[in-house]
Amino acid sequence: MYQTTAIFFDGKTSTGHRVELQVNDRTGEFRFHPSGFNPIIWQLDDLRYERYGNYIELKHRNDSLAFLQIDDAVFIDSFIEHLKRKSKMSPYERLISLGFKKHLLIAVSLFALIVAAYLLLLPVVAEKAVTFIPLSFDKYLGSLFMSDYMNEHSVDTTRSLLLNDFAEELELNNVQALNFTVVDSEVVNAFALPSGDIVIFSGLLDKMQSYEELAGLIGHEVMHINGRHSLRMLCKNLAGYIFLSVLFSDINGIMGLIAENAHNLNSLSYSREYEREADYGGVSLMIQNKINPEGMLQLFDRLQESSKLTVPELLSTHPVTDERIRYIKTYIEEQNYQTEANESLSLLFSLLKAAAEGE
Repeated sequence: MYQTTAIFFDGKTSTGHRVELQVNDRTGEFRFHPSGFNPIIWQLDDLRYERYGNYIELKHRNDSLAFLQIDDAVFIDSFIEHLKRKSKMSPYERLISLGFKKHLLIAVSLFALIVAAYLLLLPVVAEKAVTFIPLSFDKYLGSLFMSDYMNEHSVDTTRSLLLNDFAEELELNNVQALNFTVVDSEVVNAFALPSGDIVIFSGLLDKMQSYEELAGLIGHEVMHINGRHSLRMLCKNLAGYIFLSVLFSDINGIMGLIAENAHNLNSLSYSREYEREADYGGVSLMIQNKINPEGMLQLFDRLQESSKLTVPELLSTHPVTDERIRYIKTYIEEQNYQTEANESLSLLFSLLKAAAEGE
């Protein structure tokens, strides 16, 4: 038997009643007699508690309003220890009963876990979230960029028509309708938009010497579209914002945020993983169309050689490195393929070259 003093609140008035609390260790009874009330008996198994600094509050599970307030430190420690031995404490109560040092350790561990998840897991999850974004949004995103971009650049209409004719001769397994535009500029660059728009600068076309090189470039850019690389990169870059939007179920916020960053699509630097995926896919498309895949290597060799004299913008978004050329060469050597001369592609490529200004 243990006895201590407590304050009983009946849940109907704000006034507390000081009572003598008797606890029977053997039966688990908590007995007290508030003034003006009948004697009250609570069973240990029916009690739950909350700790507030140097006192605890005991409540009966059938009466959430009435409670006992106890500030006897010896009783509190004995009571909590008894609950631990009897496994009567809930996970929450066990957590609350831990000391400051353990609370601090848990807090630091949780913080470290959150940081690790943010840096390592969140970008991956954000990229995978692209599968929940409809393909129609890719069209919308690319169109936003294209309408503004074309207002600021000069389009070579003749070469654009020829380039579209060239692409129609190829089986590209595209997931979006493709539209090719030739921008009149000395810049050595090309980029693909998620909408299916592919922009090639005349400076890059002028560098090419064969239709195989052009087919390789087209195959590479189409694979960026098929793989939704632009949207996946944007989601990874905006992972933190997307995390908060998902947390608060703000799907429209995600869409709006991605749309706001559409102006960066032409300068988006793909990861090595995406570039390799586009390289392999581009080579596979060339083989599928019975075009010599060595054309991809010829294109990259030519671009790498020209970069020794100038720094074409292509290198900032599609870096042509020795490693990249080596793994493409190895990949080609591992393939079993047959090639056929394609007179239609050869003719269209000749017309593209001849349509250059001044020729």
